[in-house]
Amino acid sequence: MGEHHLADYETFWKERLTRFDEDAHWNWRRKYKALQLQPSYEKYAVEVDKITQGLMFIELDMHRSRIDEGKNLVYVEYLSTAPWNRLAAPSRSFKGV
Repeated sequence: MGEHHLADYETFWKERLTRFDEDAHWNWRRKYKALQLQPSYEKYAVEVDKITQGLMFIELDMHRSRIDEGKNLVYVEYLSTAPWNRLAAPSRSFKGV
């Protein structure tokens, strides 16, 4: 995930999100900056034709498995798909982002 993904969110996503979208109040830029110096977090973006379709932050080090002792779990902290890929979209561009 980089600057252009955050810019896509602000330019293309924000205005299309509705008050019914659970993540409509998220500020991805603020989240990115807050987690930037945290080594246990990784940030990902999915893009097609240079437009961001999905954003995700995962945490890799702070949660331990109860089943496989000594192994870490991957936690998906934040996950969001572009408004045009959501179930409520009149015609989805991509399914399963």
